[in-house]
Amino acid sequence: MSMSKNWMKINLKDALQGRTTVRPESYEMMANCMDVTLRGFCARIVREFEDSGDKALTEKHVSVAYLRELFKEGEE
Repeated sequence: MSMSKNWMKINLKDALQGRTTVRPESYEMMANCMDVTLRGFCARIVREFEDSGDKALTEKHVSVAYLRELFKEGEE
């Protein structure tokens, strides 16, 4: 997954206070983490689709996978 560094900078800077310095390697690490997270999320979507027996992957599968991820995080 290729995230725009500009998008990451804007979102991170909006969350930080004042004039906090962010080292450039931080954005590379963020991109790596998001790549791992996306792969896991895609695997969860595929499991939802396969378990459903449906003929096409739909928004429903994505939504259910996302909700399951949210609940999983809440339990930890």
